[in-house]
Amino acid sequence: MPEYKKSIWEPNPKYKTENDYISHDLLRIIDTIQSIEAAKKRVPPIPLQDLIKIAKKCKNLPSSDTITSEQFEKKLNHLLSYGAGIKMTIAIIAGVSHGQYPPIDKKNLSGLVKMQVITANEKEFFSRKKTGCIANVYVNKILPKWRKERNKGKLPQAIDEEWAKAR
Repeated sequence: MPEYKKSIWEPNPKYKTENDYISHDLLRIIDTIQSIEAAKKRVPPIPLQDLIKIAKKCKNLPSSDTITSEQFEKKLNHLLSYGAGIKMTIAIIAGVSHGQYPPIDKKNLSGLVKMQVITANEKEFFSRKKTGCIANVYVNKILPKWRKERNKGKLPQAIDEEWAKAR
């Protein structure tokens, strides 16, 4: 049974947080709340400690105009954590970059296949954990399409919705 499916009465050690800015007592309550959330929803939230690490690592994202697939793969691997798989991590990059990077989910990947931006085989890379293949498709196929749409003045939300509807 995955760790996030434990009882709400057993705090999950994944949610133990160390921080100098929040009191120890408050941190223990937050840790417990995240353990309860994981047990009830059966989906692991990102532990607070990892959120702090991710936030720090997102401060210096390379420009989407110049990033290479190797750089993206490295960034992706550094950001992956408990509760944040590949699609979630790419969504985090999209959000913190204010739409400089596109988000990825099942709907817009299907739309990109339908629009012939990527192949069905390349779509399947995003369900696996081969970050090199993912980074190559993302940077060399998806990102150029995203930039083209952004350069037309489209908002990130509009592009995301358009890609999802294309499926």
